[in-house]
Amino acid sequence: MEQIEAAISSKSESCSCANASEHIARLREMARLEDTENVEQILKLVSDVKRFRLVMLLLNASPLCVCEISTALQIEQTLTSHHLSILRTSGIVSAKRRGRWVHYEIADKERVEAVVTAVKELSTLVSKNKER
Repeated sequence: MEQIEAAISSKSESCSCANASEHIARLREMARLEDTENVEQILKLVSDVKRFRLVMLLLNASPLCVCEISTALQIEQTLTSHHLSILRTSGIVSAKRRGRWVHYEIADKERVEAVVTAVKELSTLVSKNKER
């Protein structure tokens, strides 16, 4: 705690905290997420590469049936159905029955595009840092 106190006292006018405890409390408040459960769920959904590719495919070409998706992604139809079920339960994907076939599409394209864009940008940043 003494080291934190020393660091705070050596800071310029950017820190208005009176002591280390107050400073730490302010930092924790800044780092706090309002709804960490939903953030964790979204990160889990896009952390699987196959699911992420499936979402990107549906963003660019939908509605699609399971057989079209599995052929395009070159994964088994049962695995495709499993991933679609997860995405559907979470509200990312919606399904509409057309005769014998169920066609899937992104439920809220604007929001999902924002997440996909953010993941792609972070991926680019990470790959640039690996090159260094």
